[in-house]
Amino acid sequence: MNNDTRFFRQHREKIVLFVYFVVMTAGVGLLVQTLGTGWRRAGLFLSLAGAIDMYTGVGLEQLSAVGFGVFVGLLVLITGDPKKRWQGLLLWIALVTGLIGLQSIGLFLPNIDFVANVGWLIGGIVFGLSIGGGRQLVEQSMQRQTSQALEFRRASTGAFVLLTVVVVLMILEYHIQYGPIVAIDRGANEILIYPDRFSLTIIQESLLQNVVLGSVFVVTLRRFIQYDAERTFFVLGPKESGKSMFLLGMFLEAQQRVDDAGFANPLRPSNALLGMIDRLDSRSRGWVLDATDTGEIQDLHFRYIHGRVFPKNLVVEGIDYAGEYLEDIPDALLFPDEVDDQQLIGIADRVRGADTLILIIDAGRFSGEDDLDIAPYPSILEECPDTEVILVATKADILAEEFEEDEGLRAPRDFDEFRRYVNDRLTNNRVVRTIVQETAGAEIHPVYYQTTRENGELVPQRDADNNLMTVGYDELLDELGR
Repeated sequence: MNNDTRFFRQHREKIVLFVYFVVMTAGVGLLVQTLGTGWRRAGLFLSLAGAIDMYTGVGLEQLSAVGFGVFVGLLVLITGDPKKRWQGLLLWIALVTGLIGLQSIGLFLPNIDFVANVGWLIGGIVFGLSIGGGRQLVEQSMQRQTSQALEFRRASTGAFVLLTVVVVLMILEYHIQYGPIVAIDRGANEILIYPDRFSLTIIQESLLQNVVLGSVFVVTLRRFIQYDAERTFFVLGPKESGKSMFLLGMFLEAQQRVDDAGFANPLRPSNALLGMIDRLDSRSRGWVLDATDTGEIQDLHFRYIHGRVFPKNLVVEGIDYAGEYLEDIPDALLFPDEVDDQQLIGIADRVRGADTLILIIDAGRFSGEDDLDIAPYPSILEECPDTEVILVATKADILAEEFEEDEGLRAPRDFDEFRRYVNDRLTNNRVVRTIVQETAGAEIHPVYYQTTRENGELVPQRDADNNLMTVGYDELLDELGR
């Protein structure tokens, strides 16, 4: 891996965030004139504001102070969200940029006496904090510990909706000229409506430019502050292919990242996975798990929030089942009413409900010239046409030895070259090549535990802290988070 590629992979999120920030800030600067013109032409909106003033005594200044306070309250929560802190800080910069731009054309700040309307401003801030989920912030300040990670999804959604409404409304006011159908008679304290005077004119000036500019700003803002939807990954593999050890390795990598970052995100492993971790902590030199007995099923899953700048909520799950079930899954997907085995039905439902299937290829069998037992994969994919697929080669330590002998390179250090080597080797198998073709040329991701030979057998290596040493899980976890 060259230095440029390594740098981009390490700082990808920050680079993307900076690009979004530049686009959004530039959009704010370019939109200022459009928003200002739209405000000066705002016939319908100002009529509505005048009606509210007449019936409630709450004028345009007070409404503006409340609206600004609501946005500030939401922005405070976004900045307090560990997952959105960078976005919050950059949104403050964009807000200041927008306010300076509006002030330069004599709008907003010059028109509001914030001293006289401080109560309305504070009320708006309190309301914004309330609707954005400020209760969590209070609980944290009181040091109440919960298993729920601190996040303010409603604050991000609220800020997005508020800014989008302002931009869309002002663009409409800029380009749509209404007839004087509404009039306010303050002496009679009533609103007069003249439907016969209705007219509507589209102002073509800069229409395309403003629509494109507003659309780019809204789309960028959405990507900038949104929470990505949860993605669910389900693991499938043949008998003794390393499904359980694979899930354990994924959990260990996720746990290590959480520990290194000092970022309190509960992983919530299942009881069965916790049992595996407990056995892992023993001082045994051998492998942690044996093959799953026929009929035995355990639910293995954990949650992981990938990324600090653009967090994605990942659910990695699998069922620790005897590999014999694999060949029955296609029929269970195709003819669910004809299946009596409830465990098999449950597995098929999980397969059907997953966003992404992780299909295991046992590299150990490939090197030993045994049958790979992955013939059911194409049939499963046929029944799940909209499901994404990731191919994983487990037990790739044997191929790592061959890679070092053939290429003179070491897999942990030269992982990209090792991945290409594994793909070239495994696709020599016709079944593997067919599966790769069925998944539009998906790349195979090798993973393994570092091993050493003792008495002719491969046993896992452990570091000074008795931890298993893994290769490839780091890169695969990044792939899951993209």
